[in-house]
Amino acid sequence: MATPAGSGPPAPVPPRNVAQGWLALFGVGCFFGGILSLLGLSQWADVAPADWIALVARVPGASGLRVFSYLQALASAVGLWWLLYLLVRPRRSTPLWAVLILAALLVLNVIGYVWTDWFMRELSNVLREMGGSMPSTDPTWRSDALRGILWPIIWIWYFFRSKRVREGFGPVSVARIQSWLRSEGVT
Repeated sequence: MATPAGSGPPAPVPPRNVAQGWLALFGVGCFFGGILSLLGLSQWADVAPADWIALVARVPGASGLRVFSYLQALASAVGLWWLLYLLVRPRRSTPLWAVLILAALLVLNVIGYVWTDWFMRELSNVLREMGGSMPSTDPTWRSDALRGILWPIIWIWYFFRSKRVREGFGPVSVARIQSWLRSEGVT
């Protein structure tokens, strides 16, 4: 296809088989990540005994953390499934959406980690004041939270540096994301 002089090469059109290799792994991660986000809400269903609920009520921010957890799980599931849809039906803007959604998930995960860490320390202080000790909690919550922070960082880096993304969608850069946001009327 010929292009008018001075206009440069035509913009790459994403091929239908773009979701191969690491992008296919990313798509699988999006699917199961959305499911796991929603399944993670069951942690709040286990908080049933009246004395535990009364104890948690003494810690400021407990109800806010619970609401934030629900919103975070819902946003994660919707965002990850939207990315999966964009990988199945690729568009030129797929990597831009991926970087924006992953950055939003990164911010939500950092907020959730800091809030949960603070909540657990406050809960421990309240129990100590009452003469008790912290009941056994899931010791993996910190590693799970850190995994939720590292996962978006790794994939954001991949979308900026990947040859497959560059060949399938065109280069991804901060300047391109900013110009795309302006063209969409977001900024």
